[in-house]
Amino acid sequence: MMLEELKKNLEALYDGLIKKHEMDYQGEPMVGEIYQIQQAEGEPVGHIDVVFNDENMGYLIAGYVPGSVHDEMEDKLAELGYSIVDCDGCRMTLEPNKKPEEPSYPNCDKLFALGDRTQGIHEFVEFLNQQGIRLAKFHKYDDCEEEQLTVMHKCTNELINECYGIDSKELERERQALLASLTA
Repeated sequence: MMLEELKKNLEALYDGLIKKHEMDYQGEPMVGEIYQIQQAEGEPVGHIDVVFNDENMGYLIAGYVPGSVHDEMEDKLAELGYSIVDCDGCRMTLEPNKKPEEPSYPNCDKLFALGDRTQGIHEFVEFLNQQGIRLAKFHKYDDCEEEQLTVMHKCTNELINECYGIDSKELERERQALLASLTA
């Protein structure tokens, strides 16, 4: 949002609050007109300094109003994507609201990226089993000098996960977390 657009939105927000709640400061009318709006100096990128023309605006932005009015102000600022981090008289500093981090499901993402290929692998291994062909590997036993060919007792899913760098235990945890987030 450009600063001029933000300025108009903030002025409308504050003028709206003042009118709605018939606010004044010790009998003096309050005006939400902004004198200056700019990127805040010495603050993180995205912070905005706002200075109101009316020094009585400090009463509102500092929260010296009923809690419901202040909460409404904060909610409306949040709708604009900002929250107040500092105020001094008729000056306030806004920071952009942080977007909640999306949960990460890297193992689920890897498995999803494989798409239908895993189905083909399952069908091929099933075909081999029907033909009496088993997957095996060489293993060195302590009591033998030579390696022995032994049947592998890993399920196809486990082999696919190993092949594509998917942690089976983490995958199950991610699935449970994903399911919990969908039912919450």
